[in-house]
Amino acid sequence: MIFIIIPIAFVTIGGSLMFAFAAIGGWRDLARRYPAEEKPEGEYYHFRSGSFSGIGYKNVLTVGVCDDGLYLAVFFLFRVAHPPLFLPWSEVTGGHVVRLFSWSACNVTIGPSERIRVTLPIEAMQFIHDKMGVEVQALDTPE
Repeated sequence: MIFIIIPIAFVTIGGSLMFAFAAIGGWRDLARRYPAEEKPEGEYYHFRSGSFSGIGYKNVLTVGVCDDGLYLAVFFLFRVAHPPLFLPWSEVTGGHVVRLFSWSACNVTIGPSERIRVTLPIEAMQFIHDKMGVEVQALDTPE
């Protein structure tokens, strides 16, 4: 009996947490407005970490930088309540580097009304910077 209850509890609790993370972090709102119809051509970074309004996604993100926008997807095992996103460059604002010791990331804001703060891998920064046409500001944290 216990062998049936534990997997059911695990799936139920895990699924509930994924729905909560999508709602709190803003992924759900972005998915309604910017669903990815297909995976566009571009440069992709797999198994990256990032965050949406403080909700962390550790090593489960695929980040795609494309000519027309930014593609984001969660690894399929954790995709409950997290459909892939395609964010047009016109909806991405800001763009600065955050450094903490040896860790670096790129902060951007998504959407004119949602204003969701997204932290992405530093590898995508130069391409994001080029597409957005904004000056990169480095925010160095003292060590």
